[in-house]
Amino acid sequence: MLYRCKRNKNKKPNNRDHKNDDKMNQEYPKKIDSIQHLRFLAAAMVLFGHAMMEAHKLGIVGTDVYRNVDIFPWGSGVDMFFIISGYIVCHVTKNTGHAFSDVKTFAIRRIIRIYPVYWLYTALMIVAIVFFNAVVTNNKITTEYIVASILLFPWPRPSDELIRPILGQGWTLSYEMFFYFIFGFSLILKKQHRYIAVCLAMALVFIAGNILSEKYWIRTFFSYSIILEFILGILVYNIVSRIRKIEFLGCVVLIILGIIGLLLGEFLAVPDAWRLVSRGLPSSLIVLGWVFLERDRVFPAFFVILKKLGDASYSLYLSHPFVIIPLAIAWKKLSIGYPFIFIILVVFSSIIFSIISFEIFEKRINMYLNKK
Repeated sequence: MLYRCKRNKNKKPNNRDHKNDDKMNQEYPKKIDSIQHLRFLAAAMVLFGHAMMEAHKLGIVGTDVYRNVDIFPWGSGVDMFFIISGYIVCHVTKNTGHAFSDVKTFAIRRIIRIYPVYWLYTALMIVAIVFFNAVVTNNKITTEYIVASILLFPWPRPSDELIRPILGQGWTLSYEMFFYFIFGFSLILKKQHRYIAVCLAMALVFIAGNILSEKYWIRTFFSYSIILEFILGILVYNIVSRIRKIEFLGCVVLIILGIIGLLLGEFLAVPDAWRLVSRGLPSSLIVLGWVFLERDRVFPAFFVILKKLGDASYSLYLSHPFVIIPLAIAWKKLSIGYPFIFIILVVFSSIIFSIISFEIFEKRINMYLNKK
């Protein structure tokens, strides 16, 4: 049985709740099913990669097994997230004008979307560092490091000088917020100039980062080619907007080519400096093929579950270390063995925990703040 993907319908503005963002609310697009699927896929890839890494570190999973599983770049879920972000911001702003009120509304929505849940898990990580210092790998914190982490400002971690916040996986959110900053200001431009301006700005930042002297630690942040993957998301959105349909076989070919590209990049051990090529481009093919599949309406009915899991993908991305590490430590101390059972348990437990996190906190706080 197949389910028909719902087409976006215009929403009427709510004058009571959003007086300052009527334009954006008039036709604020609904979530795209295919993008929700991909969001869950991206988060699940990161989850599985981290679960295998932790299990191998503690000796739960043997080296041979780990090497066999590690032939796929599970961390490319991050690259997929960046491409999805580039796509989504284009989608949700497609009906905006070019007034300052649009910039303000966009900024408020992005802040509400990113910070509250991130602050929750950052606070939990600080508690873990204070009370379980021996368990946490990077357990040095300073006042300026805490402030930078709260703001998602890129800052070197005291323990190893890597540009990472207290909640390790939050490094990607620093890139997200920088991209939102650039894109938000582009909303003052007319639509035909907006995407070009954003792409040029991101490219110039990347070039400047590579020119900057190595004595400045911020160079590491801006010179990483992953920053350009948001441009791939904008490109994918424009392709989807201009091409009405790609046949089913063409979509499958795009997805297969993307998977082969990811495997090839890992097999050839492409340097991380070329991540845009080894992971960004293949991931964009997967996103492009999957989004076009939605237009063919070929998703089975049970894919509705993936759509719901996509809602909790942000919570899954932020919360999974709080499930993986305690389970791994307990599993190791009890000498249970059965590594595959451990991985299955960790994956399902993390997903369940993320759904609870989404329903109890993320969804409610977002609804409450968006009504303000």
